[in-house]
Parts: sequence; structure tokens; C-alpha cells
Amino acid sequence: MKNLILIFLFCFSLGSAQVVQLIDSNTKEPVNFERINTLPVGAVVDGVIYAKKGAYLYKRIYTENVRLEWFGADPTGLKSSNLAFIKAIDFLKRNKGGKLLLMGKYRVTEPLIFDNLEGISIVGDSNGNDVI
Repeated sequence: MKNLILIFLFCFSLGSAQVVQLIDSNTKEPVNFERINTLPVGAVVDGVIYAKKGAYLYKRIYTENVRLEWFGADPTGLKSSNLAFIKAIDFLKRNKGGKLLLMGKYRVTEPLIFDNLEGISIVGDSNGNDVI
């Protein structure tokens, strides 16, 4: 799964936590990851939220908002973003909720049906250009 280009831009300590910065291959943005000892129950190394480099595990540092692009969505609407919606919603369900932030125009090529979305919000970035 090619979700992160594992380029270490820099590594620093934040208190007792070791933080590395990697480039997200979907958004091309630098992303901070904190080193962790073990994965939480049910979590997998997906290259989006959890990454592995050598023997070390890392967790993406983020607020309650997750961006659809992290999961491979095309914000131009040229390619289908079905799989990205499924991955993002599944992640939020496993983590008991949060906000899925949309920042673009997304093509959905088949119906998406989700159940049990308690605690999950899907919101645009308020610029008026968000379309599904």
C-alpha cells in the first residue's frame, strides 16, 4: 500500500515522545508521526494513521478532524473516491467518531451505504466548493 513516502525530514523529541515528519504520498504534505510501542487493538499499519519504518511503529498526530485525501480521495473529482470514503468512515468508526473533512469535489461512482455513524460528522471546509 503506497500511502506514505517514508522520507524523514527531521526527527525531534516532544517531552518523552519521539516525533518524525514524513511526506504523505496522497496530499504531498509533511505529516508529524509519534513513535509508539504497540498498535492499539484492532489497528493496522495502513500508512495513513499508522506507519512502520524499520522496527519502529508510528501514529499520525492529528486533531479530531481527518481529511478524506489522507485515504486516497481525489479532490478534483476526476477519479472515483469511493474507496477513500469507505476507508475514512471505517477508521472513524473504529475510533468511536470524529470529523471527516472534505476539501474539494469528489466523484462517487456507486452508492455508499454506511450504518452506525454515531459520533461521525462529515463537513466541508466552508469555502462553498465542496461537492460529492
